[in-house]
Amino acid sequence: MNLLDHMRIFVFVAKFSSFTGAAKALNLTLPAVSRSISRLERHLNAALLTRTTRRLALTDVGQDFFYKCTKIIVGVDEAVQTASDTNVQPQGHLRVHAAHEIGRHQLMPLIADYRRDHPLVTFDLVLDDCPADQLRESADVSVSVLPMGGERWASRNIGATYSVMCASRAYLAQNPAPKVPEDLSLHECLNPLEAPSNAQDTWTFEGPYGPVNIYLPPSSFQLNARDAIVDAVRAGLGIGCIPAFMAAELLRDGEVVRVLPDYHLASCGIHAICAEHRVNDVCVRSWINYLSAHFPRRLAAGVHALPAHD
Repeated sequence: MNLLDHMRIFVFVAKFSSFTGAAKALNLTLPAVSRSISRLERHLNAALLTRTTRRLALTDVGQDFFYKCTKIIVGVDEAVQTASDTNVQPQGHLRVHAAHEIGRHQLMPLIADYRRDHPLVTFDLVLDDCPADQLRESADVSVSVLPMGGERWASRNIGATYSVMCASRAYLAQNPAPKVPEDLSLHECLNPLEAPSNAQDTWTFEGPYGPVNIYLPPSSFQLNARDAIVDAVRAGLGIGCIPAFMAAELLRDGEVVRVLPDYHLASCGIHAICAEHRVNDVCVRSWINYLSAHFPRRLAAGVHALPAHD
C-alpha cells in the first residue's frame, strides 16, 4: 500500500469519524484500516487522531493534514478521470441552467465550441435568474454565483468576476458624477428586484484603500432581470452595476461611461453545480471539465478588455 492509499484511508476515517465506517466504505477489513493509520502516523512522526473508547477526533495536525489530503486526492481523482475520458466520446443530452447574462454572454459561445468537439451531445440552455436550488434536479448542470451546499450537490468553482458601475452620458449630464462611493447615495442606483446575488441595500466595493460598504436607499426604478440593467442604464434611468465581461464592449463603443473607475463591486465566484449522483455521468463530467478549462479564460478576457480610464 503506497502513501496515497494511506492518505485516502485517513480521509475516509476522518469523514466518518470511525474506523468501522471507513472500512465499510472502502471495502477493507477493520485491521487493515487500523494498520494503515498507524503506518501513516509513523511515516509522519505525528499523531493524526485521538482515540478513546467512545469517540475519535482529529488532532490539530490531523485537521490540517485532512484538508490538504482531501485537495490532493480530489486533484488526483480528477486527473485520472480526465485522462480516462479522453478515450470516451460523450453522447447524450444536457439541460443547463444559468442566469441570463452568464448564459448569453459566456455559455452560448462555450456550448458552440464544445459541440464542435462533441457533436453527439445536445443541450437545453435554461436562462433564469432564480437560485439554482429552486430548480432542484430539473437541470443537469447549473452555473451560478451561489455555490450549493449539502451532501446532495457537487459544486466546482470555475472562475470569478466582478461588476463595474456605469451610467449613460445623458444621465451624467443631469447628475454630477460621484467622486467617491459615498456619493452614490445621492443617485438612482439600479439593482435587480429580488436578485439572488445582490438582494440587499448595501453594496461592497473594492478600491485602492480596501473594501468599502455603502448603504443605498431604494431606487425609484427596479427590474426583475439582471441583464435588463444594461437597457436601463442606456435609457438614463440611473447608475447600474454591470458585469465586467458585458461592460467592456459597452464602454469601448461609448454607449455608457464608467463611474468611479478606481472601484468595482466585490468579486464573486462562479460555480458549476450538479446533483452528487450525476458527478460520474460522462456528459456531465465532460461539460464541467470543459467549463473548468475554458470559462476562467473568458472571464479574464472580459476584465482585461475594460478600457483604461483617464
